[in-house]
Amino acid sequence: MTYAFGVDISKYQSSQNGKILQDFDALANHSEKVSFIFARAGVSWGYKDPCFDYYWSEMARIGVCRGAYHYLYPSQSVQRQMDWFLSIAHNRTEHDRLALDLETTNGLYRQQVTDFLNECLEYLKQRTGRYPILYSRKTWLDPYVDMRQVPEVDLWIARYANRPPGHIYAPEYPTPPELPNHTHNWLIHQVGDKMPPIGCQSKTMDYDRWNGDEAAVRAYFGYTGEEPAPPEPPAEEVPLYKAVVVTTPPNRLRVRFSPAGNFKRWLQSGEEVNVYQELGDWRRIEADGWSAAEWLQRIDETPPGEGENIFYSQRDPRWGEDYMGASIIKMKNEGCLVTATAALLTRLGFPETPGTYNDKASRQGGYQYPNLMYWGFPHILYPQIVKSEDKSFSYGTGFESYLNNILNDGRDALGMVDFIPGGTFNQHWVRIYKREGGLYYLHDPWYGNSQALNARYQKLFRIVGYRRTA
Repeated sequence: MTYAFGVDISKYQSSQNGKILQDFDALANHSEKVSFIFARAGVSWGYKDPCFDYYWSEMARIGVCRGAYHYLYPSQSVQRQMDWFLSIAHNRTEHDRLALDLETTNGLYRQQVTDFLNECLEYLKQRTGRYPILYSRKTWLDPYVDMRQVPEVDLWIARYANRPPGHIYAPEYPTPPELPNHTHNWLIHQVGDKMPPIGCQSKTMDYDRWNGDEAAVRAYFGYTGEEPAPPEPPAEEVPLYKAVVVTTPPNRLRVRFSPAGNFKRWLQSGEEVNVYQELGDWRRIEADGWSAAEWLQRIDETPPGEGENIFYSQRDPRWGEDYMGASIIKMKNEGCLVTATAALLTRLGFPETPGTYNDKASRQGGYQYPNLMYWGFPHILYPQIVKSEDKSFSYGTGFESYLNNILNDGRDALGMVDFIPGGTFNQHWVRIYKREGGLYYLHDPWYGNSQALNARYQKLFRIVGYRRTA
């Protein structure tokens, strides 16, 4: 049996600063023909792989069958994630294929993850006319998704061989892969993630095998030997976000025809622009116009609606890599309190994301050195807000009446818990937002989900509340 060869790529196949990109001529000239390539479009909603647009156009240039895959967060809105995916891959043709990457539960239960997956599949089928491919692993799908409830979709299964001691690369895992329970066939086998690089900057890359030969690949992508119909005119490009020029007047910002390329025109300090693409230290603000990211400050991060109960994760790639205050500590590691506070402020009617709140706190004195949050900072940002409660509980008990008073007032509370109960105390902050059926429910920034307090932590060692003064 001949299994056609392909690869899947993301920004990690280009240099960290975006200046040396994946070489597609190397892929086109590889000794074993690369029959198909899948490129990462984005993660959840709001994050787009900075190299996707370049990869997508290069795949078209070398004439390879191309697909886009999107990493899912089950705790986040289905529609928001699917619309974001489709907006990134907006200029796909009838031959291009979409895939969903499902590898995390975000703390949800098996049935919740199963329902989430089904909603994603049906939404994309309704919008595109066909189910997407599903990427995952047997060892993950078996415990976390009931595939008996999932429609027959094309499966892309990851199964790797171990890297031998002392070797840089691993061998390909023999195809075919073992299938998840209650499934009957597979389309793609990701045979390894420690494979020799092909024209890329990463030390290794992912290899894939197709359940069939080159002809089977082309048939799946709709190439029957006939000339395809001319593509529809491209839809209007959707910007990633808005940004403002932050040079000090009268200094201006250069717009160039390409990253670090020839001068095109000037932008004035304070001018607002749309950002369509991120590439290293450069931002594309029009079809052939690029400016240095250093002088562009993001002002639109798709904030939630006023009062929305959104379950942010501190590890979300949109802000997880951001540094906190004057430290070199990243949000994904110690940004629980900032994340919970951003959600609390949103609920009070002052929409913030963890990214926007951390940025303001870092620039406007919201941290005590190096990354300790200043509790009075919300009042500095919004004079209509005041810290109204702050009480500690030495043994983590006896907090109920105090917490009830805040919740009964229709407000959320910030609560300090022991992240790993029973051992050395590990401070962690959550947001408690309701009491129902005798249980307290919280938003956990580490997981980006909702759960009952007694499901993991049980005890609260400190409670902090804020309220509006007007």
